[in-house]
Amino acid sequence: MSDATGQAPLAYVRVVLDRPLPIEPGRYVIPTGEPTSEEDRFTGVARGVAGADALLVGLGAPDGTRDGVAVATLVRASEPLRPDEAAAQRRQWKGDRDEVDQWVGAALAVLNRALRAYRVVQRDPYAIDLTLEDLEQVAVGCLPGDLLSDGERDEQELDVTPGGRRRRRNASERARPGAVVARALAGELPLLEGEELLAAAVREANHGRLRGAGAILQAARGLLERELGLRWDAEPPAEEREALLVACEELQDAVDRWRAGEDPAVAAEPAPSRLARLRTRAQPRRA
Repeated sequence: MSDATGQAPLAYVRVVLDRPLPIEPGRYVIPTGEPTSEEDRFTGVARGVAGADALLVGLGAPDGTRDGVAVATLVRASEPLRPDEAAAQRRQWKGDRDEVDQWVGAALAVLNRALRAYRVVQRDPYAIDLTLEDLEQVAVGCLPGDLLSDGERDEQELDVTPGGRRRRRNASERARPGAVVARALAGELPLLEGEELLAAAVREANHGRLRGAGAILQAARGLLERELGLRWDAEPPAEEREALLVACEELQDAVDRWRAGEDPAVAAEPAPSRLARLRTRAQPRRA
């Protein structure tokens, strides 16, 4: 069963980013593989049939969108809906924030996979991954594929922008120098190369690339040992997200103690407390 256009509705999530994307505008196909009851490895959504989803980049910018933003739409084209199923999906979005978060996470996961490919092929280390803070607006809806490709929007589209804000701080606003940055620029705050690697390890762990996170963490530890004149005899952490994040925070704590003139080799907080705090702070990874 289809709508007046002759095509079945497709569920989608549309994101407006606070900066341009280096990805070429167009339509990209995302194969979903064989039917499975498990979550799809790209979108985090359970699959009932095989097929392909789509990523539309740079198409259908909402009215009133300011210059310098990018628009991308993740379309679940692998599972067309009947009109009654589309209505049920809208009701599900309205009543289940976890469902909405799953769709937002799916869109970020797909975009970050595309950015990763661009970063590797173009040798561009500045094409950084996206986070929730980079989303200026998010909406979900159901519409036939040809209308989505033309930039149309579901009349019943739901604004599900994280935090309920339609206008978030953009990347340049978040980067304005504060007291810490000002101290660094004045030469009053020593910056260590090992900390750069720690930040990269945290990013990789948060995006589920655990082997890479572990390798970067080991490199960060070795570099910090040289920079601080110390040696840590801790065993490499397991290739598990929380264990890697705890190990990263332990090293960062040591750097902070060194910077404050304290002994960086003495831990100020037991690892179990640190792990519990990370579990409270971290959001579940949905894609």
